[in-house]
Amino acid sequence: MKRSLVLTVVASLLLVSLSTTAQGAAAPSLSAASPFDAAVDQLLSQQYPQSVVNTINSYGDSAIGFRMAGAPADDAAANYIAAQFTGLGASSVRKEPVPVDEWALKGASVTVAGRTMTASQFPGVPGTNGALMAPIVYVGPGRADDYADVDVTGKLVLVDIEFDDYWFNMTGEEAKRRGAVGVVFTNGANTAPAHADPNGLASDESRWSRTGLPAVFVTTNDGNWLKKRLATNGAVPASVTSKVSVTMHNFANPSSGGVGYNVVAEIPGTDPNAKAIVVSAHHDAYFRGGLDDTAGVAQLLTIAKAMKMSGTQLKRPVIFMATTGEEFGYTDTQYDYLAGAWWAATKSHSSSASDPAQRWTGSDGRIALVINIEDSPQQDSPLIASATSDLAPWFASVAGSSGDLLQGGYYPSQPFTLWQDGATWAAAGVPTVVTVAEDASYEGINHTDRDTSGLIDYAYLGRLAKFYVRTMTSASTALLPHDINGQADELTASVSAADLKAVGANTQAVDALVAAVSKYKAATAAYADRRSSISPARWTAVNDQLTSLERYWYTHLSGFDAGDSSLVFPFQQTLSDIGHLEAAIGLLQGGAANADAAVQELAQVGLTSVGLQFSPDVYTAELKRYLPDYYLRNWGGQVNQFWHVDITDKVRQIEAGDFTGAINGLQCVVANAVGGVNVRGAQTTSVHIDGLDERLRAMTAALNTMTPMVDNLK
Repeated sequence: MKRSLVLTVVASLLLVSLSTTAQGAAAPSLSAASPFDAAVDQLLSQQYPQSVVNTINSYGDSAIGFRMAGAPADDAAANYIAAQFTGLGASSVRKEPVPVDEWALKGASVTVAGRTMTASQFPGVPGTNGALMAPIVYVGPGRADDYADVDVTGKLVLVDIEFDDYWFNMTGEEAKRRGAVGVVFTNGANTAPAHADPNGLASDESRWSRTGLPAVFVTTNDGNWLKKRLATNGAVPASVTSKVSVTMHNFANPSSGGVGYNVVAEIPGTDPNAKAIVVSAHHDAYFRGGLDDTAGVAQLLTIAKAMKMSGTQLKRPVIFMATTGEEFGYTDTQYDYLAGAWWAATKSHSSSASDPAQRWTGSDGRIALVINIEDSPQQDSPLIASATSDLAPWFASVAGSSGDLLQGGYYPSQPFTLWQDGATWAAAGVPTVVTVAEDASYEGINHTDRDTSGLIDYAYLGRLAKFYVRTMTSASTALLPHDINGQADELTASVSAADLKAVGANTQAVDALVAAVSKYKAATAAYADRRSSISPARWTAVNDQLTSLERYWYTHLSGFDAGDSSLVFPFQQTLSDIGHLEAAIGLLQGGAANADAAVQELAQVGLTSVGLQFSPDVYTAELKRYLPDYYLRNWGGQVNQFWHVDITDKVRQIEAGDFTGAINGLQCVVANAVGGVNVRGAQTTSVHIDGLDERLRAMTAALNTMTPMVDNLK
């Protein structure tokens, strides 16, 4: 997916020594001489993983690749993967349809002054319907102020990507608002470290509007050549061609619209009643996707084939899932990625599935945990894992005793990332581990045509296959490894009565939450004390109870941060926003000298820093997509999201010197953020957004439900 875990590792990231065992269960007894390991070695000697990668990477909808969900190349990959699972002897092999916006990217180019430059394309962005000919002008990063002295009516615009500041659709909508007819993206001075190769092509999920302009991307060197020519000559004639074939999804009647396919296969466990483990990777890709994620699919198939060759059978069933639409599945939404996993977690394998065996999530869900394999393995790189908090100590424990396999080391990444398929599984209530094996250089390679099979370390791929089976064996032994006491510690550390009351939260609501957290923590501590004494005869029942407990935790205590980057508690982003709002109010009350500092505080509220860079109607359209009644929220609708409030008008008041008006307006925003607010919806006249107090009360109710569940773990 888009951002590697290297980018989401926070200051608490520490290297786990592989000479010691971290807190949790010891590594299981799959020795280096195990039949499974021998089978992996045999497959490596036969170059089986290489054959998988080479075959899948041979599928592309254009000369430079692309396997977008439901497009011919991705369907070919799904067919091949299903045939491989069938051939190796897996059970219940099937292709499961997923309604998607099929976006077949068939090639693009930009021609200026007789020079034709190969361009890359973006899923979700319309094509040109032949050659689009118009003058082209350079508008820098393409923000509102960049158009101050430029008339782009009827013109193409050359735009520098500002990858970490805002998304592609914002610049596309700004260009459309200004009258442009198309966008040519390239890299700018601030794009680094992304897109490192100056001759490399790039792409990404764009969050584009269904009615947006055509857009393509040219390399840094081609972009620089264009900029020099435009600096000398001003606007020059250009021709852009982007060949795209589109079939939109139809949720009501999926077979009549665009359809991609998740590929599912199973290896039964020795205990048919045990909760299953899902191991997943995605088969769609930008360009060829060597590490992201063709090599991940090769790991799935290598693990499954080696298990069947060696007769390896765990207590728990193992479900292999190669998903579609992880990179892109839908246009006109903030949540245009993770489509296949979202559909599986919330539709085809939800509690509404007619076949009980296919109910993976929900109150009677069949799966215990998910291991999602991404971006791996790059030579000499560490294994990096972003695990939900209940699984992190256990996974670190297995990694810590697996130095023979993880020779590049192991890093835990916290908080849990939302950039991979694991996000939708966690939000559906399934504890999840997302892994990558990459180094810092991959940040400049991801989602470019430089992500090729040449990056893959196949010997390391084999070691990782052995490690994942070692990990799954550990999770199949005795009680499930959920560290609910450590999870409670994380919650306890996050709930500060002083901080909540300082921003005006209801005193009774705060005190009730603190009491509920304390009771829950006491219950989990008692469970931790008695865990080792629970009778083996009770393990199956307790494991089922643990699964239900974790499912309740993640479906009731999960939220997203402002950038949709990390899993947080439902109140945390709201609390952060109120803190910045009140800090700004205090600064403004101190006088005009504090105006700049106040604006800096306000820029940290939600997506305000983005809104300040674009025209008001462009930002308004962006925020509309987060509303509860927006028609295409997808996995973003799995959590109770915070209020994406627009305060850019208050910033404009400050800039105009109207401090009193700004203070009054901001105080009103704070009151609504604390108490809750009704706002105009995307499709209805009014929708309610929970305030801080409501979020605290909901968390209290959830904890009061979960505490007896913990007490019954015995």
